[in-house]
Amino acid sequence: MAVDSEYWQGAADAGRSRQLVRELSLAGVELRLPVDSQGRVAGGASLAADAGSVTASAAAAARFSGLALDLLQSGLPLTVVLAHDEGRGPDEERFRRFCQLLGTVRRKAGACHGAIAICLDGAALPPWLAWSTRRESLGTGPLYLVAGHKHLRPGECGSGRDPAARFWIQLWQLRSEAALRVVYASPVLSHCPLLAPERAAAVTASGAIQAPAGTAWTVLRLDLSRFADERGRIAETVLERALCRCVELGDLLHDRVIWPTACMRHDAWLNRRLGICIDGIGDIVVRRGLDPTRFACLAMLGDILRYVRRVLRERSAAVAAACGAVPALARGDPSVALPGGDLRDGWSRRWRDAAEACATRHRNLVVMSPWSIFPSRAPADLRYADLLPLLRFADACAFPEPPGLTRWNINEFKAFHQRAWAVLGQRDTAHSIAERP
Repeated sequence: MAVDSEYWQGAADAGRSRQLVRELSLAGVELRLPVDSQGRVAGGASLAADAGSVTASAAAAARFSGLALDLLQSGLPLTVVLAHDEGRGPDEERFRRFCQLLGTVRRKAGACHGAIAICLDGAALPPWLAWSTRRESLGTGPLYLVAGHKHLRPGECGSGRDPAARFWIQLWQLRSEAALRVVYASPVLSHCPLLAPERAAAVTASGAIQAPAGTAWTVLRLDLSRFADERGRIAETVLERALCRCVELGDLLHDRVIWPTACMRHDAWLNRRLGICIDGIGDIVVRRGLDPTRFACLAMLGDILRYVRRVLRERSAAVAAACGAVPALARGDPSVALPGGDLRDGWSRRWRDAAEACATRHRNLVVMSPWSIFPSRAPADLRYADLLPLLRFADACAFPEPPGLTRWNINEFKAFHQRAWAVLGQRDTAHSIAERP
């Protein structure tokens, strides 16, 4: 079963969870995980599936349906990640049958249309076809299309007959459909330089973070504009306290979240991921009356985010010193693969020294969205795209509902996503070493 009912009933300290959520709220931080009527906090799940295999076999269809039904009946959101190998992705008919299967499961569970999200390789099916099939067979809800190098590298798209060009034309035509979202094939990084980048093939059901499938994230949202006055001046003392509470309370809550699958429970123990979503950047610019196209504005915001990263990392390191480092760090010791002797002892000693110097309690901390750079409650002003370099401060990227993009032409639409992808690809990963797969 996807959800262990005994685990669900016995592991949650609902009273303590409610208290932690309340303390986070008092600090100006919002929890982005489902909370039931009894105060229990749970993480939505992602399931990987091969549409062809599931629809070709009654046994495979029954097994997958049972897993999905357990999750949905527990009131949890679900993201289904469809496998795609070059030339072997789901064709139109297989995708339609798979969506119809999901629709049957959703109706049995009594879940809303948006409870199921689908993550699909952007090269598998044309956006129009994928979106209309999902909507007709399953109902309107999140559909994430993963764009790769062939879509995002400038100059790769040819004429309108080229699949990559059609990809952008159709996405632009569908830009008012907020549940249809393009995401980028970019890695997830760690604050700890001894932990390697990870391939992000899925989107989390809670928080819409692009991340490895089956990973467990305690997702929090911190809106910077809540800590600023009407002129955009940030109260650093209050912000610092909120950032520290994000780490401290998030760490305590992480151990009380109900992770519905064995894979997520293992990842929760191994990597202790906090996804602290930094928002409200564009609102700071508006309050300060700054021009987002000026370098001085970008530099000022860069200083703020550099400060945010430093406070979060230092607090995570302090919690690690008191409670122990993220277990993935010990698991990464390369000396365990060496034969016994002086060589192994020397490598083990060096690893321990390096781990002591840079240990954190959490593998990941900072999450940002490309849409966080725009002012809230307003159509997206393309001038703010000059703030995209701020994404380099993120460990992972999130893709919540975008702002209004109806004013953008197709070239602006495509260029924005290409620029965002380029920034994420340029994040410094040279320091990540030695972790074993």
